[in-house]
Amino acid sequence: MSKFIAGFVLGFVIGLICISAVMYYAKGDWIEFKLIILGIAELIYKFIYAYFKYILLAISLVIGAMGALLLYEFVKIDTYRKSKEAEIEEKYQQAEKEANQLIHEAKQEAEYIRDTAFNKGYTEGQEKHKKELKSLRNKISAVKSIFKTYPELNECFKKITGWDFEKWLKG
Repeated sequence: MSKFIAGFVLGFVIGLICISAVMYYAKGDWIEFKLIILGIAELIYKFIYAYFKYILLAISLVIGAMGALLLYEFVKIDTYRKSKEAEIEEKYQQAEKEANQLIHEAKQEAEYIRDTAFNKGYTEGQEKHKKELKSLRNKISAVKSIFKTYPELNECFKKITGWDFEKWLKG
């Protein structure tokens, strides 16, 4: 802070010297003006020489700050990219879980439909089989009654096959 105040005071003094040099020049005193200009140049040289390391420090601080800002922007961009990648990965995993759940539900639904259809088909097949069996029994009883009604038919059947009709039916 004291260096800043010293620089400010030096600048103020240089400003006063410049003002007085202009005033001397306006009066026509050229030699005095030349001495003032040389004095100012010497003061500027001393100022630059004395504060050269501080000027370099200030320049390096500015460059460092710019580098830090640039690095911050790159890190911010990289962090943003990584956060977006993580967000996309999370959405992908969530979609995958939902898809797996839907597939599982679809498999369960398909198994239920298959089992229901199988049971329905089995029941319908059983009923159809019972109806056909009943129909066949009715036909066999009708044929039996025909063979009982006409014993000659039973005799013909016995001559052709060598079996009695009742024994043939049993076995």
